[in-house]
Amino acid sequence: FFFPSFNIGFQAHVSTLPSSFHINFLEMLAVCSAVHAAAKFSTIPKCLAVFTNSTFMVTVFSSLSTCAPYNQILISTVDILIACSIDLHVVHVPGALNCVADAISQFDNCAASLFMPSISILPFSP
Repeated sequence: FFFPSFNIGFQAHVSTLPSSFHINFLEMLAVCSAVHAAAKFSTIPKCLAVFTNSTFMVTVFSSLSTCAPYNQILISTVDILIACSIDLHVVHVPGALNCVADAISQFDNCAASLFMPSISILPFSP
C-alpha cells in the first residue's frame, strides 16, 4: 500500500503464509495495514480512501461482512476506524489505472519509481 500525499509506500514479504491462503487474504491484510498505519499519523485523518483493484474488498468494506477466514482482519480494521473516528471509503480502481499501487504490490519498485519518482518504499510487517 502507499500514501500518495506523503510519497511513501510499504511492502511486506509474506512468504510464511501457507499456499492455501487466497489473494483476498492479502488484500484484506493490505487494507487493514493501511488503516493501522494511517491511525499512527501525527494528525489522524478523518477520512481515508483506499483504492483497490479488488471488487471483493469494496464489497467487504461496504457491507462490513465477510466469511470466517477474513473476520479477524475485518474486526481489527473496524476497531481502529471506530477508535480513531476514521471514515473509510474503499473504491475499485483497475490495476492498470492504479499503476503505483500495482507496481508496489508486485515488488516492481523500478516501475513504481517511474510513475512516482519521489516515492520511498519501505518494508513493514503486518
